[in-house]
Amino acid sequence: MTRVVTFVVFLSLLALTTAASELFFAEQLIEHYGQNDGLQVTGLKNLIAAAGARGNASDGDHHGMACAGKSWISNTTCLKNMCMSAKDMFEFHSFKPDSSLNATDVKDISATVLYRTSSKNCAGEVEKKSSVKTKPTRLQSWGIGLLAVTAINLTSVLGFFFKPIMGTPIYKRVMMYMVSLAVGTLSGNSLMILIPEGFQFAESEYANIYAWRLCTVCGGIYLFFVTERCLTLLLEYLEKRNAEKEDTADAAMPPPSITIHTDTRQDRLNLPFEDIHKTTNRSESTTELKNDFKEGHGHSHGTTIRTVGWMIIFGDGIHNLMDGLSLGAAFSQNLLGALSISLGVLSEELPHELGDFAVLLNSGMTMKQAVGFNFLSACTCYIGFVAGEIIGETTSGTSWVLLLTAGMFLYIALVDMLPEVNAAAEEASKESGQAFSVFLTQNLGLLSGWIIILMLALYAGKISLG
Repeated sequence: MTRVVTFVVFLSLLALTTAASELFFAEQLIEHYGQNDGLQVTGLKNLIAAAGARGNASDGDHHGMACAGKSWISNTTCLKNMCMSAKDMFEFHSFKPDSSLNATDVKDISATVLYRTSSKNCAGEVEKKSSVKTKPTRLQSWGIGLLAVTAINLTSVLGFFFKPIMGTPIYKRVMMYMVSLAVGTLSGNSLMILIPEGFQFAESEYANIYAWRLCTVCGGIYLFFVTERCLTLLLEYLEKRNAEKEDTADAAMPPPSITIHTDTRQDRLNLPFEDIHKTTNRSESTTELKNDFKEGHGHSHGTTIRTVGWMIIFGDGIHNLMDGLSLGAAFSQNLLGALSISLGVLSEELPHELGDFAVLLNSGMTMKQAVGFNFLSACTCYIGFVAGEIIGETTSGTSWVLLLTAGMFLYIALVDMLPEVNAAAEEASKESGQAFSVFLTQNLGLLSGWIIILMLALYAGKISLG
């Protein structure tokens, strides 16, 4: 009796070992072609394509003329003569189209996949690979990802090199273009890259249709931006013409004896463009304001660093942490999609880091302190990147991180940076002959940003990184 029990236990262990070895290869297939620990229809398409199968795994000869109107699943003639698609395989094995197969399920459909790859019914057409790429290797995701994060972080020290030309016309015009480009790339990334990835629309055969329709949302933003700017330019032109008429009528009147001085509002975008220590009013109140400004905003001649400087450092640290989190999660899943996100982050960080650098200098920091603290806050991006990679590799939370990033990008683009674009345009309208050229510069930035992201959304899946 004891020998019998021992033999039964041995057979059970042998069966478990055999099953485990069979599931091992199924798990490997899921790791290479699936997502979130499961194999979806898109992953099965990629698997069939990688096996060098003939025919189109997306469509196939679905039922053939002989099977029209019949239940093909129970009809052996149809099964023998059809070129089964990945979706057909799911249906044949009673899986829903949006199901995610585990290792046991993959093992169960393996015979069907093998028959499909060798079927003569699929001859006459070269396999079309799905536009969705397999997951990158760990070396690729970490190596390329860290390089991208480092490139983004280097923008934090560019203020040191741009300091001598801050305030020049060419610098101001370049910054206008960069801010407008950031609005385009960030909003485009959110709508055409991150939201489709988060909902896994990018894996659908209708991915390009989604991209074009979401591009229409960007078109709505642009339409209202252009309409608002055109109306503003028209109203300013009419006001200026009326003012000239009034000046002509009042030319004989003596000048007023009271000089009114109004300070222009300084914000993070305008700080680098103007010499904030200059003033043309020689009144006593303006002199006092200038002295007070120097005491609070000088370049650290024995003065303390103002609170605004530390707030900028802290706020940028949190912002960069979230950027790193989104980059890590994206690089763990899709290299080209992550590179498009990196482009959006880079275009947004460049003008803001230069603006932050000016704020830090004027808060009482020395040049070394501004460069050091700005770079230190940028390095939190590395911490976020590591966390994002871990989330992407060990959990199924990548979609949630990408959708959270989409919301963050939309907020930054439309609430933070687009008002800066409008403020720069309003400031330029006060300068004679500058309003229209600024309008063209901003349009160029917006359109180039959206076009770059649209091209990535449409054709990134056709680019091979080897």
